[in-house]
Amino acid sequence: MPLDATYAQRYRLQETIKPFSNYTNGNKQANGVFKIIDTDTNNILYFKRTNQSEIKATRRAGQIDFGPAPIIHIVQIANFDNQTIEDITKSLGLIVPKYVKADSWLVTKKIPDGETLLSVVMHNGYLGDGTRLTHEEIDQIIHELKIMRNTGINHTDLDRNIVLHRESDGALQAYILDFEGAGTQDTDYIESELNELKNRM
Repeated sequence: MPLDATYAQRYRLQETIKPFSNYTNGNKQANGVFKIIDTDTNNILYFKRTNQSEIKATRRAGQIDFGPAPIIHIVQIANFDNQTIEDITKSLGLIVPKYVKADSWLVTKKIPDGETLLSVVMHNGYLGDGTRLTHEEIDQIIHELKIMRNTGINHTDLDRNIVLHRESDGALQAYILDFEGAGTQDTDYIESELNELKNRM
């Protein structure tokens, strides 16, 4: 049995989150996001066509020490070699259009369902489960964002790419993803938004 046929039996495309055809106006650097399920383990994976620079920035961010009991976590890259990734994408029919300039597949693990930081700020600090951020949690998020910034890793779209999730024990967790534009914008704007949110609470 061909190798890609084996992968076709194990992996299933569950959802096309962002199709290649969404990209217009010359934006061809990072194209296509696909939600895939491993039927052997029921694990969810996200495949994204991107550039090596995003993969390197994600790995660098994943090495940051945010201190004990951090709120912020970096989305985890799944442990696949390049040939396996190519075999899986081929078996699923994820054909890359010729106009796409991105050169690599980034495969990340599923993060818990939650709300973006932007949504929480717009709803005066409330998460979808009805709980609200505390001033202490906001201060810790700001502190940890400063740690990330001080390592030289910035982010162009943090408020849409921090996903907040409150666990069953009440602990707040925040997952940062999409490091496509890392290094081109400071995080001060997020800290300002969070401080303004504190003032409204």
